Amino acid sequence: MNGGSAEPQGSSVNRDVRLEGDTIKGNMAKFPFSDLHSFKDYVMYVQTYLPDQFPPREGVGPEDQWSLELAFEGLCFGLNLAVQEKGEHPRLSDCRKLVGEAYELYRAGDLRGGFFKLEEVNEFLKWVPSQ
Repeated sequence: MNGGSAEPQGSSVNRDVRLEGDTIKGNMAKFPFSDLHSFKDYVMYVQTYLPDQFPPREGVGPEDQWSLELAFEGLCFGLNLAVQEKGEHPRLSDCRKLVGEAYELYRAGDLRGGFFKLEEVNEFLKWVPSQ
C-alpha cells in the first residue's frame, strides 16, 4: 500500500491487496465511507457479506464489484484514514494485525475464523472515539 501501510508486515495482504493511488478523494469515491464513524459501519457491512455474498454495486463496472480483495482493500484504506483522522492509536495497530489475519483466514477458506477476526476489529474500533 502506498502512503503508510495499514496491513501487517509480512502478510500476503501486502502482496495481494493494494490501494490504487495515494489520493484520499479517489478512494473515498471507491469506498462507502469518509471518516472513522462511517468506516466502523463498513467493517460490519463487509463482515456480513464476506467472502462472496455481496449485493451488486450499481453504477460501477465489473472490476469495481465487491470481492474479497476489494473489501480488504477498503479495510486497509479505512484504517489509514482512521490514523489520519485520530493519529496513531494502540487499538488501530491491533486492528491492522487482525485485518491481515482475517484476510489470510478468508483466503484459506476459514470463513468462521475470518469472521471472528473481523468481530475483534469491531470490538477494538469501539475503543477509538469517532465523534
